[in-house]
Amino acid sequence: MWAVEARRLTKRYGRLVAVDDLSFGVREGEIFGLLGPNGAGKTTTVWMLTGLLIPDSGGATVLGHSVPEEREALGKQIGIMTQEHAVDVLLTVYDNLYFYAWLKDLPREVRREEVESKLKEFGLWERRKSKPYELSGGQMRRLQIARAMLGDPKIIFLDEPTLGLDPTGKKVAWDLIREKLEGGVTFVLSTNEMAEVEALCERILFLNSGRKVFEGSVEEAMRRFGGLSVITLRTSGEISAVKEILLDAGAQDALPSAEAVDVFVQDPAEFAPRAISALVSKGIRVLSLDVRKPSLEDAFQGMAGGD
Repeated sequence: MWAVEARRLTKRYGRLVAVDDLSFGVREGEIFGLLGPNGAGKTTTVWMLTGLLIPDSGGATVLGHSVPEEREALGKQIGIMTQEHAVDVLLTVYDNLYFYAWLKDLPREVRREEVESKLKEFGLWERRKSKPYELSGGQMRRLQIARAMLGDPKIIFLDEPTLGLDPTGKKVAWDLIREKLEGGVTFVLSTNEMAEVEALCERILFLNSGRKVFEGSVEEAMRRFGGLSVITLRTSGEISAVKEILLDAGAQDALPSAEAVDVFVQDPAEFAPRAISALVSKGIRVLSLDVRKPSLEDAFQGMAGGD
């Protein structure tokens, strides 16, 4: 089942096409990553999916509600944290969450319990009487995530959720996201932090200049856009001779250094045995072999066109 179905979403700002004929789907109970360079259209997409922004054309269904037509009903079932969706600086940390709980129409008898629980989960209980401008950047981020998770929403939209958080804060946020996922919550996570994507996301959508470049699993993105794997070989042979043997064995390129040869190949598991066999047949011993597979960072650059 689909939690989100976007159909040909388009949004323009004058001559700038921020989102261009965008269609994709998010499955129920998954963490879906929304990636792309700055200005790619990620935040605009999230705003349209949550009803905060009306598309120029196209539409979406979120949790069975048509957006933007049914955005009021949808608002009670979603959580949202965008960089622009700021907290009220005139209210205390506690009152920010309590007011948002009221807006989400949480029953009066559970509001205080829910707010207290979230403040403690995110390490903000001691700062509950502080104003947001008295918080550090990391504490502010935790407050925004805590607010997005109020009221057990069925789908949560998070825009750069761990920006500014230290490693401990990131782990707390990631653990809470995983915990919610086990409860069946769907996440749409807009981020360019690759460690976060690899740790959390099952599938991703990559945008560039408002257009969809890729939609699919993280593993598929790395295979398609990550480039070639690199095998570093240290051998008993003379470097230039080793290079020629490896190229003859099918390497796409080979770069020698003083002590080793870096070999660029499509499939290291298939190439390595053939390369070792070719070297041994020439009386050359393999002293070490290290493989660096394409990373998600590599794939990001590939999908962005090398920018």
